Amino acid sequence: MKNEFIILRKVDNKGKVIHWVEINREGFYNLMVEIRDNFINNNVYSSMFVKEIPNISEISIDDERRADIDNPFVILKLEDGTRKTFYIPRWHRVIWAIMDELLKT
Repeated sequence: MKNEFIILRKVDNKGKVIHWVEINREGFYNLMVEIRDNFINNNVYSSMFVKEIPNISEISIDDERRADIDNPFVILKLEDGTRKTFYIPRWHRVIWAIMDELLKT
């Protein structure tokens, strides 16, 4: 894996950073692996994260999670500068709860 940390950012609807934290890459990876392996019938998003975590430099989360859309998203900035958008349904509470908790650290 690359740098030891990933920057997790909460941004407003104009992209301005409201809050950010550094999260431990290995710990985040292990957490997503555990979720992927324990929620076998519902592990699409944790599997997506597991695949990308080794290359992520930043994750940006919309502060209000776009109340007007059913599938809010996170934007991943990869080490090579490319960006990927993961649309995660609002009802997928496990992933959203993890992101909220990580932003508290």
